[in-house]
Amino acid sequence: MGRSLAKQFLEMGIDSLYVRGLKKPFLQHLGLKLALYNWGIKRGIFYGNIISEELGIHFLSGRGLELATNSPHPQGEKIPFEFPEFPVFIIDLALWDRHSPDEKN
Repeated sequence: MGRSLAKQFLEMGIDSLYVRGLKKPFLQHLGLKLALYNWGIKRGIFYGNIISEELGIHFLSGRGLELATNSPHPQGEKIPFEFPEFPVFIIDLALWDRHSPDEKN
């Protein structure tokens, strides 16, 4: 989901976001906020320090001199986001013998 979201943001001209209350990986968590909680993008002027970069998107937070003009927010403008067609799950069975019978089910 993070890759699709990064591609969408870059196509929209968004290459930096001011974030508060999100955890790493930021793009993945932001995708969940957009999908599950109907968040959007709030436009404005936000100054902070660059705390991370994921797939071409810089994430700012706190107080600093770097500028971002967008921030994810519950009352932000909703963006049309095309979620991936199907989720990709990777299951590692290398430690299968360490699981209890309930966990194996």
